[in-house]
Amino acid sequence: MRSKRRNAETSSGDGSVRHFGDDDRAIEGLPIRLVIAIVIGVAAMALMMSMLDGLDQFNDEEITIDFQDDAVVEEGETFEVKVVDESGNGVDGAQVNANGDTANLGESGSDTVEETGAEGVTEFDVDPELPQGQDSGYIEFEIQPPSDSSYTEASEHERILVVSAD
Repeated sequence: MRSKRRNAETSSGDGSVRHFGDDDRAIEGLPIRLVIAIVIGVAAMALMMSMLDGLDQFNDEEITIDFQDDAVVEEGETFEVKVVDESGNGVDGAQVNANGDTANLGESGSDTVEETGAEGVTEFDVDPELPQGQDSGYIEFEIQPPSDSSYTEASEHERILVVSAD
């Protein structure tokens, strides 16, 4: 079966003339050219992705709670917490929500929200109470990062242990 294309004469370098319509080799080398193009494309995409990864706007930094004293308080004590980034710097303007997990937060109810100051520190002025018959319990903390920041909350909620004062 012959091609319906016009016969074009080409020179093959040795002086002889070949007709394009007489060439029945199909497209030799096409599969290897496709493989090379795909490899180059993947390498270029990997390079672009690594450049995008270096931009700070896409890297959210996790924040967590660093307890000022111990992660243990006695029943009836007030306590301070500090919200810090991955470098240990205080985070200003974060909302810290204390939930009575297995300890009650006194008269304030089960949840208390405080905002961190310039150094990332906030004080919870609640009197944690343990249910009758319990020697210990936990208060769990959730962090709401400042809305104008690239911070995200760490995946696990921090807890503080409340022990009986007796």
